[in-house]
Order: sequence, then C-alpha cells, then structure tokens
Amino acid sequence: MTLPVLAAILSALCHPFFPTFAKKAAHPLTLNFLGMSVATLTFSFCYFNPEFWGKVLTHWKLIAPSGILHTAYVIVMLSLICKHEFQVMYPLTRLAPILIMIGEIIFLGTEFAMIQIIGICSVISGALIFGFDRKIEHIRKQILLSIAAITLMVTAFYLLDKKLVQYFSASEMWALALFQLPLFAPIILSQKKALLLDLKNWKNLMGYSVAMIGTWYFAVIALKGLDAAVVSSVRNLSIIFGILVGAHLFNEGHKIWRYVAAILIITGAWMTVK
Repeated sequence: MTLPVLAAILSALCHPFFPTFAKKAAHPLTLNFLGMSVATLTFSFCYFNPEFWGKVLTHWKLIAPSGILHTAYVIVMLSLICKHEFQVMYPLTRLAPILIMIGEIIFLGTEFAMIQIIGICSVISGALIFGFDRKIEHIRKQILLSIAAITLMVTAFYLLDKKLVQYFSASEMWALALFQLPLFAPIILSQKKALLLDLKNWKNLMGYSVAMIGTWYFAVIALKGLDAAVVSSVRNLSIIFGILVGAHLFNEGHKIWRYVAAILIITGAWMTVK
C-alpha cells in the first residue's frame, strides 16, 4: 500500500467524526469556527516563513475561491447533517467523485482507466442507496438543492486544491485556513452564547479539531500522489465508518441494505487504486 492510498484511508477514518462532534455542539458552526482557530494556531509556524507569503501572493487567485468554497461547504454540510439522521444525510454529502473525475478530464487533462471509472460509479451507487431511506421521503425534495450545492462545491474545491498542493505542503494548506476565519464573522456575532458554550466544552472542541485537521491533512498528502477523483472515492470509505458512528452514538440502528451499500463503496474504492 502506497503512502497516498494510506493517507486517503486515514482521512476517511477521521472524516465522519468531525460532523459527529458538531452534532453534539451548542451550534455546529460556532464549533467549526473554534476548530478552525485551533487549526490556524497549530500551523501558525508557517506564518513565519517568508516563502509561504510569497506563494500566497503568487497563487491568491486559487486560494481565494478555494477558501470561499470550503467555508460554504462546511456551513451547508454541517447544517444539513445536524438537522437530519446522520446515517442517511452523511452519505448524501459524499456524491462528488463522479463530477470531480469529469472535471479532472476536462480541466486537468487527466486520463482514467476503465476500472477506475467503474470503481467511481460503484462508490457513488453505494452512497446514493442511502438516499432511498423512507425516513427522508418527505424532505428529499427540500434537501435536494442543498445536496446538489454540496456536490458542486466539493467538486470545485477539489479541483482547485489539486492545483494548490503542487505549491503548498499539507501544513501550509491548513495555514491557509486563516483567510477563511473572517467569513464566519456574521455567524459568530449572532451566536455569541453558543460560542461560549462550545468554548467551555473543551473536550468536544478538541475532538472536533483533531478529526477536522486530520481528515484534510491526510487528504492533502493523498492529493499529492493520486488523482482528485481517486482520493475523493477512497475517502468515501468514511461512509462505512459513518454507519457505525450513527448506529452506536446516535442509536440509529443497523440496516442490512446500508451494509450492502458499504460493500459497493469498498469495492469501488479498491478498483480506483488498482
């Protein structure tokens, strides 16, 4: 197993836990702001390197839209997951690999083997199965636009970040989160009480920060060695961990068809890295 593949798997392992901690927060977005603050402090050593700022000035046209997309994605994704059943909503936020693959072919000139294309389709099929849960039949139309928006935003920032990782290390990519913090100002100003409550609940904050930092740090390492569509597909193994999280932490139970979907995702992820 190569380092990028291992990094993608570790990223998948971390990913479902950061929305899990957000679901327990006083407000998911105040917790995210605090987690982002922890991340910028953790990687603040990058700010003392003049080369970092030189690269920021050179590549700001990629950094700015990437930061806006990451912020918008987190706002929509966490808001959606915290309102609905975790096992159902979480997989539906992971539908981007097919669009990422198309984007890489069109914009980056990437070529994919047929087995990789089939694998990516298998991953998406597994994720879509969760959307047929009867529990969300009455709200499926309401969330459709949010799911579509999440999918498009993830596709866009993956393509942008695939370019950025050519110039920035994994630590520097997290240091760029500094430019996203001001975008949360309206939310923080309107949720001051929740901010204080989430700050006091330091164990939940630390858990969120570690999971959030870990999932994207490992994702960046994976992006340096693999195509973005492959990374996003392997990271969808997080859905399997999400099933277990939903079943045990939120008492959402086990359903056989969800594990059938998990098999499709595992098989598809394996095919993409063959």
